[in-house]
Amino acid sequence: MVLSLGIGCGQPVESDAEARDRLRQTEIDRLLLLGDPFMEGGQFQDAIGQYDRAIELNPNLAEVYYRRGNAYRLLAMSQRPNEGDGAAVLSYERAIADYDETLRLDPDLSWAYYMRGMPMVD
Repeated sequence: MVLSLGIGCGQPVESDAEARDRLRQTEIDRLLLLGDPFMEGGQFQDAIGQYDRAIELNPNLAEVYYRRGNAYRLLAMSQRPNEGDGAAVLSYERAIADYDETLRLDPDLSWAYYMRGMPMVD
């Protein structure tokens, strides 16, 4: 089925696939907008949840892995008082994995190289 947007008006016709892609991207943008305030408020698990959902919609967006990596890194920093349970180490490992995926998808995203080195230094 093809959407007949603007037929006869010189406007291109949008296919079902194009409409789904556009709606998917709109939902990803919405999830990022929801996740970022959680990050700013120190609610890292909630931010990670939003970024997880965005990755489910499109696992090929370096920016989303980068944001989730930042959330895991900050979560690890907040978990340091509880080092005995290994939660901070696991969060650091997840941050590094997300930075690695960011760089695999977009090797030119220079901040990911910098942030990848940060988890073990902080």
